[in-house]
Amino acid sequence: NPRALSRAGAAGIAQLIPRYHDVDVWDPYAAMAYGARLLRGYLDEFGSYRLALVAYSAGRGVVISYRGAPPWPDVQWYLRTVLEDER
Repeated sequence: NPRALSRAGAAGIAQLIPRYHDVDVWDPYAAMAYGARLLRGYLDEFGSYRLALVAYSAGRGVVISYRGAPPWPDVQWYLRTVLEDER
């Protein structure tokens, strides 16, 4: 849904928080292109899809401070949901 808005303030189809990203989060094409570049950067930095997804969802600093994925239920749910098709 390109008009989605989460309780945390993540907006648009790529669920980006506007104050942290220099992109029109309501433009689905711009937001998806930006989100893909962001995810690619996290994959290059952390070297794993799992950690790239955690950084995209919870923030780069969370991955660094926890040296991996935090045990938070919302992050664990996100990982299970997104990676479900890999099994």
